[in-house]
Amino acid sequence: MINMNYNDISTRLARLKEALTIEERDGESKLMKTVRDKAGTVSFAPQMLPLLNKVHSDISALANMKDHLKKLAKQKGIAQSIVEEKINSNQELQLLIDLNNIEKHGTPLNKSRSGFNPILKYHSISMTIKGSSSGNNYITLNSSGQISTTGSKELKFEFGIYNEFGELVNLLSKVIAKCVNEWSKIIEELSKIE
Repeated sequence: MINMNYNDISTRLARLKEALTIEERDGESKLMKTVRDKAGTVSFAPQMLPLLNKVHSDISALANMKDHLKKLAKQKGIAQSIVEEKINSNQELQLLIDLNNIEKHGTPLNKSRSGFNPILKYHSISMTIKGSSSGNNYITLNSSGQISTTGSKELKFEFGIYNEFGELVNLLSKVIAKCVNEWSKIIEELSKIE
């Protein structure tokens, strides 16, 4: 039996990085389905409800690191405000916290860290086929629209973060990557303190 140490901040961050990947089982993703039109053309349609649930779950888990880091700072005898200062000095962390607060409380936010109420919108989907080591790479699309390859395939769903004027501020994948990096830096800084 594995005992989960909920206070182990490094394990929490590692779990978070793992959770940010999209699982695919038996060639099917719960987040995307194949669609065939009358002419037989196959396209891919994101399943928005499961996709939005995944996105907001990941945003929430990442934003909740703030409270764990504040607790760690307190345990180290450091003012918890150091975590708030890091957030307030980083646009990506501000956007992350705002998106999480919007999910919890709705809009408009009483106090926005980023200076506006960010709007999350579906942006794009891409698929990358990674070849096999044998060099005999192929892609097959069967009659039901399922794809099989000799290599692995990676789906990437992208959301844009927009301001109230409809201007793209950032891509969610970039914000998440930057936030994971920033939280890692803070964990490293706090870990050095005895």
